[in-house]
Amino acid sequence: MLIPYVATDIAVLARVSSHYPRVTVTTDVLREVGALDDDDCSALGIEVLAPSDDQAMTIERAWRCAPQISPAHASCLVTGRDLGMTCVTNDRALRAECRRQDIPVLWGLELMIELVRARMMSFDRASSVGRRIRELSPHHVTPRILKGFLDRIAAADPSRPTRRDSNHGILT
Repeated sequence: MLIPYVATDIAVLARVSSHYPRVTVTTDVLREVGALDDDDCSALGIEVLAPSDDQAMTIERAWRCAPQISPAHASCLVTGRDLGMTCVTNDRALRAECRRQDIPVLWGLELMIELVRARMMSFDRASSVGRRIRELSPHHVTPRILKGFLDRIAAADPSRPTRRDSNHGILT
């Protein structure tokens, strides 16, 4: 979730952390991403979590049981499960493992849908960021995914008219 926003519009992460009650990243993911450090995360309102010794052992076991995910993703899995948090990822293997373990999961773009709904981000800005993310990750964000995202932010935008808001009259 971090890489696309760091590469396109890092301010989205600050809005996400002001909208959601708790936004965290594990030290393992932070190390893997390499684009942010603890101070950057703090400035964005993102809490950095280091696994406890017990969690580190659980993470190791989780990774061995699901070798299709990276050790950093295993830390997300364990942390999400232990803290009852939603995992935000575009990694299909991690998403599948989260679903298998009943851990709520969101696609990275879905964060902006909630920001648009909450009037914390405009439709135009969200669509621009979504398009830039598509340009950076064309294999992960396909034209179909981008279209679905654009449709969903349009539907979520309270300032955009909907069909039921339009005045076309009534035919009886």
